[in-house]
Formats: sequence, structure tokens, C-alpha cells
Amino acid sequence: ITAGESIGLSGPNGSGKSTLLRLLALLEKPDEGEISLLHSRIDVTPVTLLQQDPYLLKRSVFDNVAYGLKIKNETADLKKRVHDALETVKLDPSEFMYRKWFELSGGEAQRVALASRIILKPAVLLLDEPVANVDTETSRAISETIKTMKKEYGTTLVVTSHDMSWLTTVTDRIWKMHNGRITGSGNVNI
Repeated sequence: ITAGESIGLSGPNGSGKSTLLRLLALLEKPDEGEISLLHSRIDVTPVTLLQQDPYLLKRSVFDNVAYGLKIKNETADLKKRVHDALETVKLDPSEFMYRKWFELSGGEAQRVALASRIILKPAVLLLDEPVANVDTETSRAISETIKTMKKEYGTTLVVTSHDMSWLTTVTDRIWKMHNGRITGSGNVNI
């Protein structure tokens, strides 16, 4: 995977897509070998993962989106940065910034979780089924966010999805997975 590239991963349930993302996010260790991404060791590359069912802190939207920056002690212009992240995911900051986590729909929670990742401006953004079980508006907002991250920040993206037509609109290439292995690319029959 080269810098700035967007890769889609498709394959049946249990094929290893989510496991590969968890390995790339350093949430799991490989049984053997070494993981490198962007031609460097992955532990020195800023990587963030948005899982299929994101977890929000029991706090306001502002606090959820700002959390990563606060942990990194990067609090300069925090309100503006949260505002901009919410706008990027197509949530009106004046309406959402101070909502509580339990006042969000599933699609809104997914976008808040995505905003909490993109505010960090990661070199690599890993997205596990980001449009599964969301409405058309949320799917469109996530698509536009992915394209913005790639175009404006040169973010490298790895995205899993069962929705091949959607995946082709947000990625440069699609790798097919089966039984924990990459078995082909494009529209090959696995």
C-alpha cells in the first residue's frame, strides 16, 4: 500500500478483513512475520481504526471528538478543530457539538466516531464496514469524508465493505479476501 492510496477489502464473512485491520491497527499481533505500512514499521506510523460498531464515551459529542487530541495534549484551537471535524462528517456543529452520546441515532453516532478519528489527521485511516446498517444520508456523508481525507490530507485508507458498488466509489483498488488470504483484486471470482 503506497502513501495516499485507498484500498478496499471485500470477501465473505470470516474471510479475515476485520482481522487484517486489527493487525494493521496494532490491536492484535501477527503469529509470524512483520507488519509494515507505507514502507515503515507500523508502530511509528500514525494509524487509527473505526470499527463497525463504534464505541462512544458516555459524554458529549464535543468530548468524544476532542478526546484523542486531549490525550495527546494537543488542545490548541480545540473548539474550532472539533467544529471542523463535525462539518467534515456533515453534522451541523451548532446542533450536535453539545449533544450527549445517548441522544444520537446510529448513523449520527457512526459519524461522531469518524469525526473523532479524522480530527487526529492520521497518516492511515482504517475503516471496518463504515456504511453497514446506516441510512443513505450517512453513507453519502461517510463517502465524502473518505474522499476529503484522501484529497486534502493525503490520508492512506484501508476500507472493508460487503457493498462492492459503494466500495468502488471510495477506493483505488479492491483486494478480495478468502480464508485469511488476499486471493485477487478487482472483480475476480474467488
